[in-house]
Amino acid sequence: MGKIILPALMIWAFGFLGVECGSANAPQPQPREQSREMRSDESAANPVVVLTDKQPRGSWVVNVDKLARDTEVLEVAITKVVNQGMTPVEIHVFLVIAEKDKSRSSTKLIGNFSLYPPDQPGSFLLNAATALNQISSASRNSKADVRMVFEMKRVDETKTWTPIELQIAEPKWSSARK
Repeated sequence: MGKIILPALMIWAFGFLGVECGSANAPQPQPREQSREMRSDESAANPVVVLTDKQPRGSWVVNVDKLARDTEVLEVAITKVVNQGMTPVEIHVFLVIAEKDKSRSSTKLIGNFSLYPPDQPGSFLLNAATALNQISSASRNSKADVRMVFEMKRVDETKTWTPIELQIAEPKWSSARK
């Protein structure tokens, strides 16, 4: 009986003294209010586009003047996926160029990709060289409104939508030559 009492007494004493038995690197839970504040600060610092089954399109303004001449690669990061129905989806990425007077616009496909598995986030690289080359020098110089548009589509259009939410971080442009 003495062998059982000593370990029980030690466990009780550690708990009473506030000694923690756990990893020092383990994430600590945060109060709900602080957690909400952090998320709103993060979303202000890192804008996202949210695509859902109800709103499958979203876009960003592209500042063409800031793109380097050798820009060819677009990195798209899907940071959050809620897809409990496991509906296979693909994301189409376009550049839409609206001329200054907004009477004309042209759409250039950058590319598309699918999530696999359909409920997992990921990063995708698209070759944007062709679409960027199709932006005429007139569009670059006329201060045309250029938007990057994301459109989510079901892989099997005969099936109905299930609830889906994707968050896309602001895309990053880079050169193919590193």
